[in-house]
Amino acid sequence: MKLFNKLSWLCCSLVCLLFVVGCADDEMIGSNNQYGYLQLSLSKKGTSTRGIEAGDRLEYLRDAKKIEITLSFNNKTVIQSLNLTAVNDEAAEFGLLSEKIQLLVGNYTLTGYKIFGDKVVDDKAEILQEGYPDDEVRIIIQEDQLVQQSLDIDTYLRGLYSFVLGKDFSNYPAETRASQDYTLFSYKDIDSIEIDIALGTESPKTYRKKMKFVKGETLLSTDTMSLREGNYTVKGYRLLNKEQVYIMAGDLNDAVKIKDNKLVRDTLTVVYPENISAFQDYIALYQIWTDMGGEEWSFIGESNTPGANWMFKGRSVEDWGKQPGVTLHGNGRVSALNLGAFNPQKGPVSEAVCELTALEILWLGTHTDSREVIDQETKKIATLDKYTLYCKGVDIRKERIAIGKEELNLRYQSGVQSTMISGMLNNNKPASKYVTTYESFDGGLSNRITALPENIGNLENLTTLFVANGYVKELPASFNKLKNLTDLELFNCKFEEFPDIIAELPNLIAVNLAENKTLSSQVLEAGIDKLFSGSAKKTIQLLYLSDNNIKTVPASINNLTALGLLDLANNNITGMMTAMPATSPVQLILDNNKLTDIPDKFCITDDIESISIADNELTEFPNIFDEGPNEKYETPKMNVSGNKITKFKDGFTGLFVEELNISANCFNGDFPKALSETKSRISFIQAETSGIDCLPTESFENLESLKALNLLGNSIDSIPLTFNSECLPYLNGVDLSFNSFKRFPMVIFNVSTLNQLYIPAQTDENGKRCLKEWPEGMEQHFSMRVLTIDGNDIRKVKNFPTMINSLDISDNPNIAITIPDEICERIYVGSFKIGFDETQNIEGCPILGTNR
Repeated sequence: MKLFNKLSWLCCSLVCLLFVVGCADDEMIGSNNQYGYLQLSLSKKGTSTRGIEAGDRLEYLRDAKKIEITLSFNNKTVIQSLNLTAVNDEAAEFGLLSEKIQLLVGNYTLTGYKIFGDKVVDDKAEILQEGYPDDEVRIIIQEDQLVQQSLDIDTYLRGLYSFVLGKDFSNYPAETRASQDYTLFSYKDIDSIEIDIALGTESPKTYRKKMKFVKGETLLSTDTMSLREGNYTVKGYRLLNKEQVYIMAGDLNDAVKIKDNKLVRDTLTVVYPENISAFQDYIALYQIWTDMGGEEWSFIGESNTPGANWMFKGRSVEDWGKQPGVTLHGNGRVSALNLGAFNPQKGPVSEAVCELTALEILWLGTHTDSREVIDQETKKIATLDKYTLYCKGVDIRKERIAIGKEELNLRYQSGVQSTMISGMLNNNKPASKYVTTYESFDGGLSNRITALPENIGNLENLTTLFVANGYVKELPASFNKLKNLTDLELFNCKFEEFPDIIAELPNLIAVNLAENKTLSSQVLEAGIDKLFSGSAKKTIQLLYLSDNNIKTVPASINNLTALGLLDLANNNITGMMTAMPATSPVQLILDNNKLTDIPDKFCITDDIESISIADNELTEFPNIFDEGPNEKYETPKMNVSGNKITKFKDGFTGLFVEELNISANCFNGDFPKALSETKSRISFIQAETSGIDCLPTESFENLESLKALNLLGNSIDSIPLTFNSECLPYLNGVDLSFNSFKRFPMVIFNVSTLNQLYIPAQTDENGKRCLKEWPEGMEQHFSMRVLTIDGNDIRKVKNFPTMINSLDISDNPNIAITIPDEICERIYVGSFKIGFDETQNIEGCPILGTNR
């Protein structure tokens, strides 16, 4: 551009020099070579001019990139080429400016022009238009002055046109029903539109434009399109989705008048066909709400506002799908529906549900797995609710196994009372993904549904069905048509006969039949025997049969070759088959039954993750695994607490278990030696309240993997010499709470890795406090971080252990202790935790506010 400007200036100078040489002195206005400046302003002229000699009328003014002008000056000809510019293409339609040129002062006449585009033809710039002005254009150049001269260029006049999509739902009275399916349509799924527009009597032209939501508006709008000035008729439209597939079309006869450089914003009304499937779903929702006493509905739960209800009055039918408890597919059809959470009036489910043929998940009541209140002030509880997870975007089918494991952890707590053990276990486990805490609400989930719709088999896309806590007595005959059903919950119903029809479903993966106590053991066992031999025997992976009246598990359970989780807790089972060779679940729960024995090598799988046989009537610790502790695969958890175990079974081969719970049994004396004798590999042992009063040396010689030991609530009064770093190289914590130590067990400090010791509330055979000694020399045990010694009768404390981070000395009424300055500072900044009573004799740290 700079080179071009320099060449233009040089040419101008040469021309002007010729003028000066060829003109008489009396003809020169600027004999001393004075100069001025010229700039052209081009605008559109919408009528044909007599001056066009080459090219044609310009389609757009923005197409002009350069102009060559011919000027007459004192009978001489001056030719100049000027670049044309505008801020952008849109602004170019309102006018173009040329670059400025320098001319000798004097009188000029514009006699002709050429308009060039940006294309090159035969090594020359393409001429778009050539002509001369209709009227004489005179230009007077004065010294050091800029003259701006307007010039009309023969160009089509154009305006801008855009529109929004209006909506006409006149085809949708509430009683409308249409059986013919229509191409699926979702207003939000529209990507673009093809629109046919005719100018005057010309044939229509098709324009394709993108559609978008304008900020602050609720309707879709097109980008603007440029049209020639005139009277148009919009003849028709076709809407396309993101895959550029036509999803709706219509004919129109809308008049539009376009004016030069004016924006016309119109409304194009789309008439919605009465047989759009999505809107048929919304009408079905209205019918469901009407049939099931919707005016009295009130949502109960966490995922929506308590007391919420569906709203139809005063809303467009397209918004009827936007209701609490309703989830839509991308095409606008109903994909999931939760009716149970609204506690509908007592009665059957509306047959209109069967019109929701794209439905995949249906909640007709649900149950929530939760543990006790974990914060008395806020009343927060830990809970797991599948519907809440679904509303948060969790794929409850894909994550069913992970969710199932967390359900079991909530439902069957291991009874850990030891703060030390529970803390260490939590530190070694990943954070829960699905358990949440929230404010508890008054009342519980309830469900008054008495029957499922007879035509439920029409829901061919249904994959998940939850029926819980209601009055359903039987399943309809069409239930066996639900061939895609994978997740079925029939929880706490009122069945009079076992629903044998579920055995005909071929793709079941997760089946929950818990809490169906209206069925006798005989009826239930016959029913599950059919299920175990039914169409889904090769696909069932999760099976919940807890809280029923099962006495005997049918041998046909071995047909379930894909079974990974089996919950049989809280039944009346007295015995198991000899083994489960085909099934071998990863998660096995047999809690709270009447089992007196478990067959040898009951679990032959090498990937068992959790087995719980708590609260039964076992008298011997079972030899449950195929091999001993040399297995490559570690079982994370085994729980046999709450039985009547007095010894380990003959031929016990040992364990490879992360967490073993043998609490609340009847060992009647010695801590069992069998674990050490078989060189079992165990990280955490819980042996609370198990009648243990002695820890034999042999019991800990070979427990090299032990990290924590919970002996709370026994009668132990001494620690064996095998508590040392050679035998227990990884031991971090020991809980000796509520035992009978009369002297502090200093030998325990021979374990160099020990960092947590709990030894509160030691009492003798008469129930009196018996531990009065402070552990002298503990300050030399540099790994110690937590010492809990409350509830005893500790007296004089000579040396304060400055290396620890937490000390509980509360409820030691006779204690006398001086807090070092460095510990007091740590207490102040929060890096040292201390438990104490204000009445105790504690000196050296005024911040504690004690009486000394």
